[in-house]
Amino acid sequence: MQNRNTKTKDEVLRIISSSSYALSHTDIENTAQIDFDRVTLYRILSAYEQQGIVHKVVGNDGKARYAACKENCQEHLHHKDNHLHFGCNDCGKMYCFEDRVIDLKMPKGFKAQQFNYTVYGTCPECNA
Repeated sequence: MQNRNTKTKDEVLRIISSSSYALSHTDIENTAQIDFDRVTLYRILSAYEQQGIVHKVVGNDGKARYAACKENCQEHLHHKDNHLHFGCNDCGKMYCFEDRVIDLKMPKGFKAQQFNYTVYGTCPECNA
């Protein structure tokens, strides 16, 4: 029998993995089919981020959102899924465009380890 913590971790991962866009803490709480407290959710998301299971995207509104990482996302404690993000100005959803990988050309002597590249506009649902 699973303990509550494992059920909660499984539920959080299920919710994030099944979403087509990055989710905020509130989105996850509102979607969950089991009860858990906010502190537990923060801890789970932090651990998943450190393990390379999810990555965090912070929007213009300052709200953190989480999306599932691709396989082998983390290398040397830095996420290496440097893809384009899209934030909808109307509905607030944040999308990951994983097929749009960004390759930064840094000046000599500089080494990029992590960055956030986000484009803002309106998503197809809001354009309809």
